[in-house]
Amino acid sequence: MIEKLKKEIDLEYSAAVEAMGFKERCLNLRGECLKSNSQDHLMHPVLMDRIEKLSDEFNKGLPNAPNYTSLKYKLDMLKEFSKAKSNLEKKSKGEELKLDINKKLKEVMDQPEMKKKMQALKAEVQKSGASSAADLDDGTKQSISKLKKEIELELANVLKSMDLNVEIVRAKELIDQDLKAKVESLKEETNKKIE
Repeated sequence: MIEKLKKEIDLEYSAAVEAMGFKERCLNLRGECLKSNSQDHLMHPVLMDRIEKLSDEFNKGLPNAPNYTSLKYKLDMLKEFSKAKSNLEKKSKGEELKLDINKKLKEVMDQPEMKKKMQALKAEVQKSGASSAADLDDGTKQSISKLKKEIELELANVLKSMDLNVEIVRAKELIDQDLKAKVESLKEETNKKIE
């Protein structure tokens, strides 16, 4: 549809050029351009200036062309179709990327070593008998945090291999987060004892 519209728009422009009396001038300029190009010379500035002036004159007079309404309608339609096509392509690429990332995530999680670690961690959590994350002991929390970091690093490597920009959280930031969590926990414990 877009290609068909482009052809129709070309025909509309040709009709407008003829109706506005620009056909002869356009043909003359085209001949001069072809002659200039065939001599392997750069286009002369005077010729460039004439092309610009003719183009400006044509664009100013275009709204008075008998087929302007039809041309404008087709141009607007082409713009809308092009925008819709672009949006569809972006959406399609996004969905394709999402599928690729999910596939890579599954590959990471299905690695035998990763499965072993996940099973061991699940067993450790079940063994602790904790009903929520807050009930877990520090050793189990550290194991969870360590496995989470391993998974994040594996995923970051996979995403980098797909030419995606990945920012890995620095170790210092992770230590700061762990420290903040411990400080918060200590504050809560202190407040309880004070009460």
